[in-house]
Amino acid sequence: MLTLIAAMGLSITPPAAAAAATTDQFIDLCRAQIGKQYVFGAAGPNTFDCSGLIHWALGQLGISSPRPSGGLIGFTQAIPLQQGITTRGALLYYGTSGGRRAHIAISLGNNRVIEAANEDLDVVEGRALGRPWTQAGIITQLTSTPAPAPEPVPDVQEDAMIVILNKSNNAAIVVSGGKAAPVIGWDMYVTLTQTLPSVGVTNDQFNAFAAAFA
Repeated sequence: MLTLIAAMGLSITPPAAAAAATTDQFIDLCRAQIGKQYVFGAAGPNTFDCSGLIHWALGQLGISSPRPSGGLIGFTQAIPLQQGITTRGALLYYGTSGGRRAHIAISLGNNRVIEAANEDLDVVEGRALGRPWTQAGIITQLTSTPAPAPEPVPDVQEDAMIVILNKSNNAAIVVSGGKAAPVIGWDMYVTLTQTLPSVGVTNDQFNAFAAAFA
């Protein structure tokens, strides 16, 4: 068949590959359900239980997944628990598979989760820390949105000092002339001639970092 098509001077254009579902799309879908009612055994679109929310959102992205919470965490690639708490889009799980004491939630990567919590709270954004999570995993079918390229390292004169701010984790690093910044991926930098509180750096923070680089 292909030989005949080529002899006729025709060509076959393969269909365009579907764009991969992203972690941001998954989280946006789950976030849009906040405020909807929790109903045990429900999987959307108007009511959810904990695993039903995740199963429904993945389905909207064309990803087939198990329905129970224990099956969902088994569907992921396991990662250390603390990494799951700080990984956007990871799933956090605890409990006995198949029982109502099992629970699963979506990590936002900032010590917060989106979850269909219970009959009292419904679908909410809640805290991740201090919860009895036992497992964490990432959904390998989702791709992460590439982070923006960091700004280039500024040239620092020998007698100068700068503050580098990393907004993603609220870190502020003081760098004196000739010393490399001990972080990757900062958002901005300012010279110390600017008012430190205006860029979110307290005097105590500044003094602590300055002492570290003395």
